[in-house]
Amino acid sequence: MNLNELNTTQIILLTLLTSFVTSIATGIITVSLINQAPPMVTDTIHKVIEKTVEKVVPGEQKTTVIEKINTVVVSPEDFVMNAVAENSESLTRIFILDEKGVKQFVSLGVILSKTGHILADKDDFIVATKTDKETTTKTTTENKKEYFISYKERDIKLVAETFDFSGNLICLTPQLATDAKEIVFKPIVIGNANNLKLGQSVVAIGGEETNIVLTGIISNLIRDKVLVKSVKEVPASTDEQNKTEEIKKAELEYEIIITQINTNLEDQIPMKLLLNLDGEVIGIKSKADFFTPINLIQKDLENFLQTKTIATKIID
Repeated sequence: MNLNELNTTQIILLTLLTSFVTSIATGIITVSLINQAPPMVTDTIHKVIEKTVEKVVPGEQKTTVIEKINTVVVSPEDFVMNAVAENSESLTRIFILDEKGVKQFVSLGVILSKTGHILADKDDFIVATKTDKETTTKTTTENKKEYFISYKERDIKLVAETFDFSGNLICLTPQLATDAKEIVFKPIVIGNANNLKLGQSVVAIGGEETNIVLTGIISNLIRDKVLVKSVKEVPASTDEQNKTEEIKKAELEYEIIITQINTNLEDQIPMKLLLNLDGEVIGIKSKADFFTPINLIQKDLENFLQTKTIATKIID
């Protein structure tokens, strides 16, 4: 066969056949040489082949998991709503029953403890009684008025205490009843009024029939010097003049605390709670034009509890 007489197709087929035969021969020779090679050489060849195969044929692809992250934006309204919800159950309405048994609103009550210590505006419990000589004022307790609150679907009779609280407030407690069922009240969440700052956002909540909410800022803080304790006790003396001199020489410890809180809130509610945005009560307002810091009221309550024990049972 003359190669010069071959056409293009024949030349291509001849080339492929030659390559095929050469490949087979190369494979046979390679296998023979590998079988005769030392183990170190064969191990190296196997590793090279494995690496080559891994690059040509990639391994199983891993599933990509895309996590969805939700960003929660908390608005100022959320803080206000949470603060109101935290203290709504700690507000109660004090009422009396008229001759027909209809409830008549007297005052808004603020629950201070689980045993039912309730603060209210003292002025709401004072009535004027006129005589021929003069006009005097007496508390309604002296006139045998009976006060109630509705709490957890019960009408509970209260007793007004004569202990003086800061801010023209009066304390009422559940009336003693040995055969009544116990109840646990939800007290307010007490904060620290001494940490307040001018311009701080606050929430006020109150109202006669339903809760009314107002928002505003701290507009003024009145601070005063208050005696905390006597560092050195004064020895007893029968001589009044010497006793006075000894008191003057005693070392007294004072503390500057906030005694009055003013806000820019409109005076729409006669009595209300003042809350910070954490839901803590920082002040209580009666008919005065300012809020009494909760720290002073808490101190009064502690003094009150030291001198009087109140039963936790109520009348059904």
